[in-house]
Amino acid sequence: VMKGGRDNLTEMMAESLARAKRVNTTRKVGNFSIKELIADIRESEVKSDPDLRNRLVEFNLKEDVPIFNFCRLEIRRVLVNLMVNAAQASDSTDLIEVGLDSSDDHATVYIMDRGEGVPEEIKDRIFDSCFTTREGGNGLGLASCRYIVETLHFGKLGFAPREGGGSIFTFTLTLDANS
Repeated sequence: VMKGGRDNLTEMMAESLARAKRVNTTRKVGNFSIKELIADIRESEVKSDPDLRNRLVEFNLKEDVPIFNFCRLEIRRVLVNLMVNAAQASDSTDLIEVGLDSSDDHATVYIMDRGEGVPEEIKDRIFDSCFTTREGGNGLGLASCRYIVETLHFGKLGFAPREGGGSIFTFTLTLDANS
């Protein structure tokens, strides 16, 4: 877990430094299993991240999701960010659900919390860069998630209120996209 975390951090730092220097980097896109990626996150971040480690996180993963082309590090960042946001939006005893489904042409991932939901007055702004409602937040998480999913992977990221309170964040990735 620590080695994997170190490797992910090293890769993210190299990517950030390259962007700061305006140098193009080669993204590591390949054929991967999103189901295995989620299982890896369950065994690493869910057990070690301060916002997730003492939380009840339930995983509902469809069995036969095909392997497809995506950047594992980028989609990992999206998943972890959405899960941490769900944890921060919920009470410590609330269940967080992570689900995975697929159809013929796309995979769908959802992260559901039982917090207060996204207030109506900020729904149009939550994906804006530097917009945050959290003290100490930087407003880059959801903006970068949208960029990764929609621009780099040709998918779609959105959210909806959860019946009974909370939010459901969903993203889809096209199974045959040439990311």
